[in-house]
Amino acid sequence: ASGASMTNWKIAPAVNDSVAVYDEGASISPTDDGWRLARITQVTLVTVHTATAGCPTTTRLTQAADLVASNPSYQFTLSPAPVASTLPGASVRFFRRVHYSLWKWVTDGQWYLAYYDCVPNRVPVCATPQPIAGPLRPYAAPGTTSGLEFTYYDSTGAVTANRLLVARISVVARAQGQSTINLTGAAAIPLRDSMRIEVGLRNRN
Repeated sequence: ASGASMTNWKIAPAVNDSVAVYDEGASISPTDDGWRLARITQVTLVTVHTATAGCPTTTRLTQAADLVASNPSYQFTLSPAPVASTLPGASVRFFRRVHYSLWKWVTDGQWYLAYYDCVPNRVPVCATPQPIAGPLRPYAAPGTTSGLEFTYYDSTGAVTANRLLVARISVVARAQGQSTINLTGAAAIPLRDSMRIEVGLRNRN
């Protein structure tokens, strides 16, 4: 139907972004199903419905009149191309490698949560870090008072450095305000707070 949302994303996919396409495999058994990785080599916006462009009306998900400049269909060219066992309507996940870190900003000398993304074949591949939250407490050794800390655990709850075994990620952010607070009987101290987020990875035993 006109105006229906078929896909959503935070940032529109671009050339050199990565995708994971679900492949049913050659047999009807789920044992050969899986995700195939590919890179976007071309993005085409389709605003006029034709027999070879846009979501087919035979799916009953769209109508020919749905394709307009303000509501385009996206056509992607992938490398490598999808294989024959990747069926029409297969799930597609778009992703881009990003980096989060505790970063000392030269402008004010404060520490921040910084973010940048990396896209293959872009020049430069990785963008310049940008502050997105803070200021945080200065960097310190793991397990102490660092403004940002990532701890990785396996399925048994043990800390691991093997990325193939990671089942849970603990993220701790420790903020430090610009003002001080006065507690009865104590000297003024900086206003501080912290937050912990536990991230569980899917499909890990």
